[in-house]
This record gives sequence, C-alpha cells and structure tokens, in this order.
Amino acid sequence: MHSTLDSTSESRRDPRHKVLLRATMRAGFLPTEICIRDVSTRGLLLQCANAPPPGTIVEICAGRHIIMGRVRWAQDRRFGIVTGSPLNLGDLLSSGGNHAPTSRSAIHERGAGARLRTRTSAPDPEKGRQASARLQWAVMVVVIAGWSIWMTMSLQAQAQKTSNELVQALHSGR
Repeated sequence: MHSTLDSTSESRRDPRHKVLLRATMRAGFLPTEICIRDVSTRGLLLQCANAPPPGTIVEICAGRHIIMGRVRWAQDRRFGIVTGSPLNLGDLLSSGGNHAPTSRSAIHERGAGARLRTRTSAPDPEKGRQASARLQWAVMVVVIAGWSIWMTMSLQAQAQKTSNELVQALHSGR
C-alpha cells in the first residue's frame, strides 16, 4: 500500500466526473489493464490489480486517446494521476474508452505540450514485420561489412609482415 502525506481532497481544484472506462496503462514495458473511475481536467482516478507507487510516470491508453501523467497517490488498488496540461474531457468521455490499444503507432499529438493525443489509424502489423525484416537485414550487412574490413586488415598486416621478412632475407643473403 502506497500513499502520500498530503490529502488528495485538499489538492482537488477541478470537478470530478464519475465514469467507468476500460483502459490500458504502461508504467514501464508491459501494459496493464486498468479501469478509469473518475476524470477531471487535470487528472484521473484509476484502479488496477497493483497500483504503481507515487511519482511513477504512466501512459494511459483509453479508446483513441493516450494520456501521460504522474502517480500522485496510491492506496490498495486505486491511485490518482495528475497530468501536466488540461485534458479535453469531451473527447475522452465521448470515445467511451471501450477499446484500449497498447501500440504507440500513428499517434497525433493535439497541440503543443498537450497530454491527450488521438490515434489517426490502427497499427498495421504487416508494416511492423516489414520494418523488422529491414532492420534485421541492415544489422546483417553491418556485421558482414565489419567482419570483411577486419579480415582485410588482418590479411594486409600478415602480408606486410611476410613482405618485410622476405626483404630482410634477400638483404642478408647478399
């Protein structure tokens, strides 16, 4: 159980809107299913199996929206996050949050410094596979090129050594 010393009710400035939206949270590498319990223009009340500790930076994917925030408090399974800039509650509430995507592709940021971003299209798995294949090919080319350069330099050094020994032998034989 994590909690902060300051009271969250004293620091509330904006009205809360009770909701029940399914979403996904990233607090590190693996996505976690969460439930959005209430929203305001500056934060969210969330619930999941294991609440992250206060201070953790999280990414919340709700419907077509991605919300970045910092965990302000945590108690049992519930925790609150605060965002750096106001959320557009109309967009968030109208999307319903039923689909909680975990991919970060094709994201369109809404305004400078905004914390609520909208997806413009669904991620294409085939493009991901193609990009992976291109990256794998590029790595192979770099490894082979590096090995070729190393072998050329080694052979060149060996040839130089042999040439020097041959010249010494010819000069000493006179």
